[in-house]
Amino acid sequence: MRIGSFLVVLACLLIASCGSADGITDKSPDDRMVREAMCVAASERFMLYDEAGRHKAHGIDAGRIRFERTGKVNDFQEQLNLARKFMDSMSKDFNARYLAKRCDTNITVAQFNGGG
Repeated sequence: MRIGSFLVVLACLLIASCGSADGITDKSPDDRMVREAMCVAASERFMLYDEAGRHKAHGIDAGRIRFERTGKVNDFQEQLNLARKFMDSMSKDFNARYLAKRCDTNITVAQFNGGG
């Protein structure tokens, strides 16, 4: 029975480890890296550089976790470059909604009107 309990705890830890520090749960470290890259890009769009830095650290951490699990290189910076291009092509409204829904960040009207 002790082995069964251990396996349940281990499974819970693996599932919980895909959650991020900002309270959003992702299915995998890959999903978390993409989401965090898009959060960085959207934050930068509104000049929320402290917020962008926080998400960048989370994305790098997700890449580290993926590397430890799979041996895949941490390519978060490349994902970030792609996310910046994509998010820049989208409307400010899309970026603001993405921040609210996927990044746990609500921006003010002043931030929305002042951002690129």
